[in-house]
Amino acid sequence: MRSRIIGSLIVKDNIVVQSFGFKNYLPVGDVKICCENLNNWEVDEIIITSIDRSKYNLGPDLELIEKVSKSGVSTPITYGGGVRNLNDAEKVISKGADRVCVNNLLMTNISNIKDIALSIGSQSLLASINIIKEKNNFFWFDYIKKKLLPIETIPLDLLYYVSEIIITDVNNEGLDDKFDLKIVDITKKMFNKKNIIFFGGISTKNKTSLIKKKIKNSSYAIGNFFFHKELANKHFKAWKIN
Repeated sequence: MRSRIIGSLIVKDNIVVQSFGFKNYLPVGDVKICCENLNNWEVDEIIITSIDRSKYNLGPDLELIEKVSKSGVSTPITYGGGVRNLNDAEKVISKGADRVCVNNLLMTNISNIKDIALSIGSQSLLASINIIKEKNNFFWFDYIKKKLLPIETIPLDLLYYVSEIIITDVNNEGLDDKFDLKIVDITKKMFNKKNIIFFGGISTKNKTSLIKKKIKNSSYAIGNFFFHKELANKHFKAWKIN
Protein backbone atom coordinates (compact mmCIF):
# COMPACT_ATOMS: atom_id res chain seq x y z
CA MET A 1 0.00 0.00 0.00
CA ARG A 2 1.31 3.46 -0.93
CA SER A 3 1.91 5.76 2.00
CA ARG A 4 0.02 9.03 2.08
CA ILE A 5 1.83 12.28 1.32
CA ILE A 6 0.24 15.23 3.12
CA GLY A 7 0.75 18.90 2.42
CA SER A 8 1.37 20.82 5.63
CA LEU A 9 0.55 24.53 5.76
CA ILE A 10 1.81 26.52 8.76
CA VAL A 11 -0.29 29.67 9.16
CA LYS A 12 0.85 32.68 11.18
CA ASP A 13 -0.86 36.08 11.15
CA ASN A 14 -3.30 34.81 8.52
CA ILE A 15 -0.70 33.85 5.92
CA VAL A 16 1.16 30.64 5.09
CA VAL A 17 4.78 30.78 6.22
CA GLN A 18 7.89 28.71 5.82
CA SER A 19 8.68 27.68 9.36
CA PHE A 20 12.08 26.76 10.75
CA GLY A 21 11.88 25.04 14.11
CA PHE A 22 8.80 27.14 14.96
CA LYS A 23 11.23 30.00 15.64
CA ASN A 24 11.86 31.74 12.35
CA TYR A 25 9.33 32.35 9.59
CA LEU A 26 9.34 33.47 5.98
CA PRO A 27 6.11 34.52 4.24
CA VAL A 28 4.74 32.24 1.50
CA GLY A 29 1.31 33.65 0.71
CA ASP A 30 -2.44 33.26 0.79
CA VAL A 31 -3.85 30.15 2.45
CA LYS A 32 -6.48 29.55 -0.20
CA ILE A 33 -3.99 29.78 -3.06
CA CYS A 34 -1.57 27.41 -1.30
CA CYS A 35 -4.42 24.93 -0.76
CA GLU A 36 -5.39 25.19 -4.43
CA ASN A 37 -1.79 24.47 -5.45
CA LEU A 38 -1.55 21.42 -3.20
CA ASN A 39 -4.91 20.26 -4.51
CA ASN A 40 -3.62 20.54 -8.09
CA TRP A 41 -0.48 18.64 -7.12
CA GLU A 42 -2.72 15.82 -5.88
CA VAL A 43 -1.49 15.46 -2.33
CA ASP A 44 -3.55 13.02 -0.29
CA GLU A 45 -4.52 15.50 2.41
CA ILE A 46 -3.86 19.07 3.51
CA ILE A 47 -3.18 19.92 7.15
CA ILE A 48 -3.62 23.58 8.04
CA THR A 49 -2.05 24.55 11.38
CA SER A 50 -2.73 28.04 12.72
CA ILE A 51 0.13 28.27 15.18
CA ASP A 52 -0.86 31.50 16.93
CA ARG A 53 -4.50 30.64 17.75
CA SER A 54 -3.86 28.64 20.94
CA LYS A 55 -1.07 30.94 22.08
CA TYR A 56 -3.46 33.88 22.27
CA ASN A 57 -6.57 31.85 23.14
CA LEU A 58 -8.28 32.95 19.94
CA GLY A 59 -10.12 29.74 19.19
CA PRO A 60 -10.02 28.13 15.74
CA ASP A 61 -9.89 30.35 12.66
CA LEU A 62 -13.38 29.56 11.37
CA GLU A 63 -13.25 32.24 8.68
CA LEU A 64 -10.13 30.68 7.20
CA ILE A 65 -11.65 27.18 7.22
CA GLU A 66 -14.80 28.38 5.51
CA LYS A 67 -12.79 30.30 2.92
CA VAL A 68 -10.83 27.19 1.96
CA SER A 69 -13.84 24.87 2.01
CA LYS A 70 -15.71 27.15 -0.40
CA SER A 71 -12.78 27.48 -2.80
CA GLY A 72 -13.45 24.23 -4.63
CA VAL A 73 -10.53 22.33 -3.10
CA SER A 74 -11.43 18.63 -3.20
CA THR A 75 -8.48 17.36 -1.14
CA PRO A 76 -9.48 16.45 2.45
CA ILE A 77 -8.67 19.24 4.89
CA THR A 78 -7.50 18.77 8.46
CA TYR A 79 -7.42 21.86 10.67
CA GLY A 80 -5.46 22.45 13.86
CA GLY A 81 -5.02 25.55 15.98
CA GLY A 82 -7.02 27.06 18.83
CA VAL A 83 -9.30 24.07 19.39
CA ARG A 84 -10.14 24.28 23.09
CA ASN A 85 -13.23 22.14 23.54
CA LEU A 86 -16.03 20.18 21.89
CA ASN A 87 -17.82 23.33 20.74
CA ASP A 88 -14.71 24.53 18.89
CA ALA A 89 -14.20 21.13 17.26
CA GLU A 90 -17.79 20.92 16.07
CA LYS A 91 -17.54 24.43 14.58
CA VAL A 92 -14.39 23.43 12.69
CA ILE A 93 -16.23 20.51 11.11
CA SER A 94 -19.34 22.58 10.42
CA LYS A 95 -17.26 25.14 8.50
CA GLY A 96 -15.98 22.50 6.12
CA ALA A 97 -12.92 20.79 7.59
CA ASP A 98 -12.86 17.00 7.29
CA ARG A 99 -10.80 16.41 10.42
CA VAL A 100 -9.64 18.21 13.55
CA CYS A 101 -6.14 18.14 14.99
CA VAL A 102 -5.39 18.88 18.66
CA ASN A 103 -2.07 19.63 20.27
CA ASN A 104 -2.31 21.98 23.24
CA LEU A 105 -5.33 20.10 24.64
CA LEU A 106 -3.08 17.11 25.34
CA MET A 107 -1.34 19.29 27.91
CA THR A 108 -4.10 21.52 29.22
CA ASN A 109 -7.45 19.70 29.16
CA ILE A 110 -7.13 16.11 28.01
CA SER A 111 -10.64 15.19 29.15
CA ASN A 112 -12.02 17.30 26.30
CA ILE A 113 -10.35 15.02 23.77
CA LYS A 114 -12.63 12.14 24.72
CA ASP A 115 -15.70 14.40 24.42
CA ILE A 116 -14.61 15.54 20.96
CA ALA A 117 -13.99 11.98 19.78
CA LEU A 118 -17.39 10.80 21.01
CA SER A 119 -19.07 13.65 19.12
CA ILE A 120 -17.26 13.87 15.76
CA GLY A 121 -15.81 10.35 15.77
CA SER A 122 -12.24 9.27 16.44
CA GLN A 123 -11.70 8.91 12.68
CA SER A 124 -12.05 12.70 12.43
CA LEU A 125 -9.65 13.50 15.26
CA LEU A 126 -5.84 13.63 15.23
CA ALA A 127 -3.33 14.32 17.99
CA SER A 128 -0.20 16.35 17.27
CA ILE A 129 2.89 15.73 19.39
CA ASN A 130 6.06 17.80 19.12
CA ILE A 131 9.33 16.03 19.88
CA ILE A 132 12.52 17.99 20.55
CA LYS A 133 16.09 16.88 21.18
CA GLU A 134 18.04 18.61 23.93
CA LYS A 135 21.50 17.46 25.07
CA ASN A 136 21.08 14.10 23.33
CA ASN A 137 17.77 13.41 25.05
CA PHE A 138 14.30 13.58 23.52
CA PHE A 139 11.41 15.45 25.13
CA TRP A 140 7.76 16.22 24.53
CA PHE A 141 7.75 19.93 23.69
CA ASP A 142 5.14 22.45 24.84
CA TYR A 143 5.55 25.02 22.06
CA ILE A 144 3.41 27.65 23.81
CA LYS A 145 5.19 27.64 27.16
CA LYS A 146 8.51 26.61 25.55
CA LYS A 147 8.70 23.83 28.10
CA LEU A 148 10.33 20.42 27.85
CA LEU A 149 8.26 17.55 29.22
CA PRO A 150 9.28 13.92 29.78
CA ILE A 151 8.29 11.65 26.92
CA GLU A 152 6.69 9.35 29.50
CA THR A 153 4.08 11.99 30.37
CA ILE A 154 2.36 11.76 26.97
CA PRO A 155 -1.16 10.47 27.82
CA LEU A 156 -1.08 7.26 25.81
CA ASP A 157 -4.48 6.05 27.04
CA LEU A 158 -6.26 9.06 25.56
CA LEU A 159 -4.63 8.47 22.19
CA TYR A 160 -7.15 5.66 21.87
CA TYR A 161 -9.64 8.35 20.92
CA VAL A 162 -7.70 9.64 17.90
CA SER A 163 -7.29 8.02 14.49
CA GLU A 164 -3.74 9.18 13.86
CA ILE A 165 -0.83 10.88 15.57
CA ILE A 166 1.31 13.56 13.97
CA ILE A 167 4.88 13.41 15.24
CA THR A 168 6.92 16.56 14.56
CA ASP A 169 10.71 16.72 14.72
CA VAL A 170 10.96 20.27 16.07
CA ASN A 171 14.75 20.56 15.72
CA ASN A 172 14.67 19.76 12.02
CA GLU A 173 11.31 21.25 11.08
CA GLY A 174 11.88 23.33 7.94
CA LEU A 175 15.29 21.83 7.11
CA ASP A 176 15.98 19.80 3.99
CA ASP A 177 16.08 16.01 4.54
CA LYS A 178 17.09 16.27 8.21
CA PHE A 179 14.32 14.30 9.97
CA ASP A 180 15.87 12.35 12.87
CA LEU A 181 15.18 8.64 12.42
CA LYS A 182 15.69 8.06 16.15
CA ILE A 183 12.28 9.66 16.63
CA VAL A 184 10.79 6.84 14.58
CA ASP A 185 12.28 4.30 16.99
CA ILE A 186 10.83 6.18 19.98
CA THR A 187 7.45 6.38 18.28
CA LYS A 188 7.42 2.69 17.42
CA LYS A 189 7.96 1.74 21.06
CA MET A 190 5.32 4.10 22.38
CA PHE A 191 2.46 3.88 19.91
CA ASN A 192 2.80 0.35 18.54
CA LYS A 193 0.21 -0.12 15.76
CA LYS A 194 -1.22 3.42 15.74
CA ASN A 195 -1.15 5.21 12.39
CA ILE A 196 1.62 7.81 12.45
CA ILE A 197 2.18 10.92 10.33
CA PHE A 198 5.79 12.14 10.49
CA PHE A 199 6.62 15.80 9.93
CA GLY A 200 9.71 17.99 10.05
CA GLY A 201 12.67 17.81 7.71
CA ILE A 202 11.20 15.24 5.35
CA SER A 203 11.85 16.13 1.72
CA THR A 204 13.22 13.06 -0.10
CA LYS A 205 11.95 9.69 -1.19
CA ASN A 206 14.92 8.05 0.50
CA LYS A 207 13.95 9.48 3.89
CA THR A 208 10.37 8.28 3.60
CA SER A 209 11.61 4.84 2.54
CA LEU A 210 13.83 4.61 5.63
CA ILE A 211 10.90 5.52 7.87
CA LYS A 212 8.67 3.04 6.08
CA LYS A 213 11.11 0.21 6.83
CA LYS A 214 10.74 0.95 10.53
CA ILE A 215 6.99 1.63 10.66
CA LYS A 216 4.82 0.33 7.85
CA ASN A 217 1.69 2.25 8.90
CA SER A 218 3.35 5.64 8.42
CA SER A 219 2.52 8.69 6.34
CA TYR A 220 4.45 11.89 5.73
CA ALA A 221 3.60 15.57 6.04
CA ILE A 222 5.63 17.84 3.79
CA GLY A 223 5.89 21.57 4.41
CA ASN A 224 8.64 23.87 3.16
CA PHE A 225 9.68 21.44 0.41
CA PHE A 226 6.64 22.41 -1.64
CA PHE A 227 7.44 26.11 -1.49
CA HIS A 228 11.20 26.55 -1.70
CA LYS A 229 12.37 23.74 -3.96
CA GLU A 230 12.23 24.43 -7.68
CA LEU A 231 9.59 22.30 -9.44
CA ALA A 232 8.80 20.62 -6.12
CA ASN A 233 5.46 19.36 -7.38
CA LYS A 234 7.15 17.40 -10.16
CA HIS A 235 9.62 15.87 -7.71
CA PHE A 236 6.74 14.96 -5.45
CA LYS A 237 4.80 13.20 -8.22
CA ALA A 238 7.89 11.12 -9.00
CA TRP A 239 7.82 9.56 -5.55
CA LYS A 240 6.54 6.00 -5.74
CA ILE A 241 6.30 4.89 -2.15
CA ASN A 242 5.12 1.32 -1.56
